Amino acid sequence: MSYLRKFDIDYIKIDRSFVKNLPEATDDLVLCRAIIAIADSLGLRVVAEGVETDEQMQLLAREGCDYIQGYILSKPVDAQIFESRLLSGRMQQTKNSAGASKIKAVPVAEVL
Repeated sequence: MSYLRKFDIDYIKIDRSFVKNLPEATDDLVLCRAIIAIADSLGLRVVAEGVETDEQMQLLAREGCDYIQGYILSKPVDAQIFESRLLSGRMQQTKNSAGASKIKAVPVAEVL
């Protein structure tokens, strides 16, 4: 947690190990809620990785998660399909502080 103050970060990621058993695992839900609450109080955005079901996505959205990544959006694809989707605007692209391109997670609101 000390890294949240030490480094200049804008996003915090919820590991897929906490997401994969939602909504059944109440301990994982409590941890997701806590991560989202801490991030919110620090002005950080939250990315949940490993989202595979609509139920997981809906739950995370209700809890205030900002972005999702996972199979619910796309299974892994080869380089040609990835490039085609990127160029057609079906993926969001941004630049990091060094100016290199990277792919953003998808805002939950865009999927709902």
